[in-house]
Amino acid sequence: MPARRDDPRTVFSHLARVQFGFLRGNFDLELVGSDAAHESTSVVLASRTRYVRIYYGPLSYEVRVEIGREVEVEEKTVQQWFSLSDILKHQDPPVGWPGLTATTTAELERALAIAADLTRR
Repeated sequence: MPARRDDPRTVFSHLARVQFGFLRGNFDLELVGSDAAHESTSVVLASRTRYVRIYYGPLSYEVRVEIGREVEVEEKTVQQWFSLSDILKHQDPPVGWPGLTATTTAELERALAIAADLTRR
């Protein structure tokens, strides 16, 4: 797929690191990965036992956040992931995930700012 003139995929990783920079300072998570595999783009920040994945689907234009942790299952340590949308709906009071999508860089900046704000909660 050829890149469009205003292609959010080209700036996603940078914008995600900026918007979610508070995770590095406040929660000691470090950038451990950034990839564009399988028609998606993601940035992963992690500590030894906690993870946050920020995802942008260039075909679906969807922005998602997943939060993970390590757990013991049958004497093995595995990663367990939860979508931020599921976490928010179990808050008291429940918070709805706004279904963030972005087809331009400006929309992606706005969507990531909203996702980062919801992650802070």
